[in-house]
Amino acid sequence: MTAGKGWIAVIQSSRACRSREHGASATGRGNCRAVYRSFGASPTQGLDRVAARPRGGACPAVCQALAVRPTVQPSSRLRLARALASTTSAVAIVLVAALAGCGGSDAEIPPKLSQAAVETALATTPPALRPADRAVEKQANVLLPGDGDAAQKELGRLLATLKGRPVVVNLWGEWCAPCKKELPVFQRVALAQRGKTVFLGVATRTSRTKTEQYLASQFFLPYPSILDPDEQINKSVTGVSNIPKTYFYGPDGGKPFVHLGPYESVDKLTADIAKYAT
Repeated sequence: MTAGKGWIAVIQSSRACRSREHGASATGRGNCRAVYRSFGASPTQGLDRVAARPRGGACPAVCQALAVRPTVQPSSRLRLARALASTTSAVAIVLVAALAGCGGSDAEIPPKLSQAAVETALATTPPALRPADRAVEKQANVLLPGDGDAAQKELGRLLATLKGRPVVVNLWGEWCAPCKKELPVFQRVALAQRGKTVFLGVATRTSRTKTEQYLASQFFLPYPSILDPDEQINKSVTGVSNIPKTYFYGPDGGKPFVHLGPYESVDKLTADIAKYAT
């Protein structure tokens, strides 16, 4: 299955965690129903039961996985993959399905690094670090403009500047619990990959004030984030707005591979960089 043919690999993972903050909202349920209808599955066959489960949050997780549930037969999944492949223009999408009973392995998620630790690491210069790479690092933890159509333009500008280097773009939001949970993984892998892979963040479906407050008080990222309040970047590749989501761009800067769902270990993210961004 190649990106050139627009194939989609659907990977089931019992670790894709639910976002309790959004629960089974009316919007989330509507999105799920639309997804079910798109590949011939009935939204009443499992969706409402999932949405009504105690503790909430299952529906957005199902949406993240384009409603790939154990109750959906393999033939339906294949129809989904084929339908999406015809509309993604040679985009290869890796979908992580949120299965029942997910909860992840918190033991694999490292503690976050302090601002001082990140700045100390960035003060060194790996031999392979290019001037364009360094220019991005100098904007560590900075929120770049993204109002109106600026978000998509800023990402395009950065990708053009970084051409020749693999780029990982993590879409997140300070309102998203799984996003915040995976940030320590991205923090450490970004530092470990200096001189080999460049990282960017995209703060989506949020405001500049909320994001800057979070970055200033809670977390220091070793790379900048683009503000994406209108979800231009978030919806540009897959049309699916749920996060966390990660785009993997190869050195040529072409269509990215997309991973939906959180990363819960340094090893997993590192392995996916080697697989999808090189």
